[in-house]
Amino acid sequence: MLSLATVNPPGNAHCPCDERVPAAWAANQSCALIRADGVCYPATYGTRGCRAYDASDSPECASATSAPAWCASAWCWVNASTCERPYEPSELAAGRHYSYATCGSLDRYSAERHAQQLASLPPLRVSFPADSSNGYTVVSVDGGVGGTGRAGAVLEFAAATFAAHGIAWTEVPVPAASRAYSPLSSYTACVQAVALNDTDVCWGNFWPTEVCDALPTPTPHRAAS
Repeated sequence: MLSLATVNPPGNAHCPCDERVPAAWAANQSCALIRADGVCYPATYGTRGCRAYDASDSPECASATSAPAWCASAWCWVNASTCERPYEPSELAAGRHYSYATCGSLDRYSAERHAQQLASLPPLRVSFPADSSNGYTVVSVDGGVGGTGRAGAVLEFAAATFAAHGIAWTEVPVPAASRAYSPLSSYTACVQAVALNDTDVCWGNFWPTEVCDALPTPTPHRAAS
């Protein structure tokens, strides 16, 4: 392995950038990595500390008006065995991992990639916990989401996020067996359905519990005048 000197930030101390350049990359500096569609990446791609490599190396980032958000995000290669920050396996460089988090960036690239993978799957099965007497869990209203028109900020946010990324979903009921498994908690029943592969995900709202209600009222920083 060879190493290139860098003047860019070396990443977080708990997940330093891996600036090693494999000999195979060094042997072909201008086209060390080749994408499935034939796009070439230089040996310096990801190996010079934290920087927005794609802004100059990825063709998707050439447009000033339609470039993806991840084009301007800094990242670098990292060693998965010594990284204590979020990282992802690379599809371009087998055996290597990249991290935006170590460079203080949001990983919009992985988020977009995962959304594309989800969008290519059959519709996800979504289940909602049942109504409850406290009025804070999922309820049915006109104009709500799903086949039964469920309402709530979490549900509406999830539905809007799925729609923004083209992820199809369909509402499925929590099976009677799971409801019988947990007759007192519709949330536990829904999670049981996920564990049994009867549904893929449960969407539920936040609601106050007795523990939350019992917390002391925060003391103001200053008294009202």
